[in-house]
Amino acid sequence: MLLDPGLADRRDAVLAACDDGGITVRPAWTPMPRDAEHWYTWHKDTFYTVPESTFVQLWAPVVEDSTVDLGTVKICPKSHKAGGREQIDIAKEGHQPRYRYIVPDSAVAKYEVVDVPVTLGQVLLFDPGLIHRSGNNTSDTCRFTLLGFFHQIENEKFRPLLLRQAYVGKTPDQYFAELFGVDV
Repeated sequence: MLLDPGLADRRDAVLAACDDGGITVRPAWTPMPRDAEHWYTWHKDTFYTVPESTFVQLWAPVVEDSTVDLGTVKICPKSHKAGGREQIDIAKEGHQPRYRYIVPDSAVAKYEVVDVPVTLGQVLLFDPGLIHRSGNNTSDTCRFTLLGFFHQIENEKFRPLLLRQAYVGKTPDQYFAELFGVDV
């Protein structure tokens, strides 16, 4: 699964330095079948986690193999070598996108685009500066994917994330109050 032999050394160095404080795991992404809302733009994960952190990203299927039809991850090999220069902030243009910092198609055009099918039991580890996105789920089922970030906590600039939940509909407090007839 490693496209760049040098990435294996970096992965091993980062993972060797990690303990429970350096691992961030996001809930599984679930792109719905034939759902335009679950189409992702090209991006790098440099700005979507701890600022100035050194980390390796993990991407893995959860329920079944991640195939092209299910919208497996697409990558631009070697794009991490360009650093963060290829990203733009589209929120400044008045957009409210799923990803605020994107890589424009003009930058993606400089690289080969590769679909990376991943089978159950495999994980894809990659540099956060790698241009990537999920493909379109054209199947009749959901795709469940686990995302993780393995941070090098010895980096003096590393600060753990304070995660905040955003609920759609009822919050746990509202649900508790409803069930037990109490004020929140």
